Amino acid sequence: METTKPKSERLLSLDAYRGFTIACMILVNCPGTWNHVYGPLLHVEWNGLTPTDLIFPSFIFMVGVSIAFAFKKRIEGGASKAQLRNKVIFRALKIYLVGLILWVWTDIPTILSNPLKYDYGDIRFTGVLQRIAAVFLICGLLFVYTRLRTQVIICILFLVGYTAAVTLIPVPGQKEVVFEPGNNIVCWVDSKLLPGHFWWGPDNHERNWEEWQSRYPNMQPWDPEGILSTFPAIASGLIGIFAGMLLLSKNRSQERKVIILFFAGALMLGASYFWDIVSPINKSMWTSSYVMFSSGFACTVLAASIYFVDMLGFKKCAYIGIVFGCNAIAIYCLADILGPFFYGGPENGLNHTVMNWLIAHGTSAKFASMAYALMFVGVNFIPAWILYKLKIYIRL
Repeated sequence: METTKPKSERLLSLDAYRGFTIACMILVNCPGTWNHVYGPLLHVEWNGLTPTDLIFPSFIFMVGVSIAFAFKKRIEGGASKAQLRNKVIFRALKIYLVGLILWVWTDIPTILSNPLKYDYGDIRFTGVLQRIAAVFLICGLLFVYTRLRTQVIICILFLVGYTAAVTLIPVPGQKEVVFEPGNNIVCWVDSKLLPGHFWWGPDNHERNWEEWQSRYPNMQPWDPEGILSTFPAIASGLIGIFAGMLLLSKNRSQERKVIILFFAGALMLGASYFWDIVSPINKSMWTSSYVMFSSGFACTVLAASIYFVDMLGFKKCAYIGIVFGCNAIAIYCLADILGPFFYGGPENGLNHTVMNWLIAHGTSAKFASMAYALMFVGVNFIPAWILYKLKIYIRL
C-alpha cells in the first residue's frame, strides 16, 4: 500500500461515479439486519435485476476506465512494457491478498496464535476484491500488450463464448442443459476446480438455503465470483477501457464524446434485451446479456456524470461521491475492517441497539435497517473526507 499526492487535476466525474458506487456497495452490504431489507437493496434471487445488481459491474467498468487513463499516460511518458506489466501484476496481487485478509479478518488472532490448526479450507478464495484483482490483471495486461482492435475481438469472444457455454453445454451426467442456481455448467466447473468456501451455501445470510433446495433439488453450494464467470466480467472491464479511450481521444470535443458515450450505452441496453432471449440477464452468473445491460447503464451514467460535473460544474452535488471516489478501494476495505465493531450478535450488537431504538420511536424494521446502513456509510465517509482534505490517495 502506498500513499501519494496527486500530481495533476483529476477528472471529477470519474471520481464521483466511482465514489457513489462504493458508497452504494457499503449501503447494500451492511444493513442493520438481513432479516429486514427493502427489495431494491437486495440482489435478485436469480434471473433479472434490482438496482443493487448494477453496483458491482459499475465498479468493474470504472476499473477499465481507470486502466485506460493511468496506463495511456504512462505509455506516452515513456514507460516500458516490462515496467507496466510488473506494475499490473504487483497491484493485482496486492488487491487479491487484501481480499483474502478481509475474509479472515476476525480470525486473524486465531491464525496467529495457532496457524497449524486453522481450517484454511474455509477461506473464500473468490470475492469482490478478488474479482477486481483478476479483471485488473487481465485487462491491464491486454492494454499493455495488445491493440484496441485485438481487445475488442477478445471482448466479443468472451461474451459469445460464455453465452455458448451456458446455453449449449450440459452438466456432465445430465442430458439437457440446465440453468438453475447451483446446477449449471458454470457452477459445475467451480465445484471441480475452485477450492475453499463457496458464498452460496447453508450459512449464507441473505437466503434460506433449505427453502432454495426445496425449489432446486439438484442445487449444490456455488459462488457468484467463480472461475468461468470471471471471463464475462473481464469483458465488462474491457468495455470500460473502450470508454476510457474514447474520453482520452484528442480529435473530438468533450460534448461529442459525451454524446457518443451516451448513445453507445443506449445501444448496449437495447442489445441486452435481445441477448436476454438467448441467455437471461443474471448477475450471479454474470451472463453476457447482463454485461451488455450493466455496461450500457454504466456508459449512460458516466456520460451524465461528465455532463453535469465536468461540463456544467455541479461539483457540490457530487461532493460525497468525489470524496469516496478518491480512495474508493481503501474505503471499501475500511468498511470491512470496521464491520465487526458496528455489527454484533442478534441481541447485543450496536446495530440492534440502534434499530430497536428507531423501531420504538415509530419507524418500520426495514426503515431502521436502512437507516443504520446509511449511518455506517457516514462513518466511513469521515476517514474518506480526511484523506480528501489532505489530498492523499491510498493505492492498494
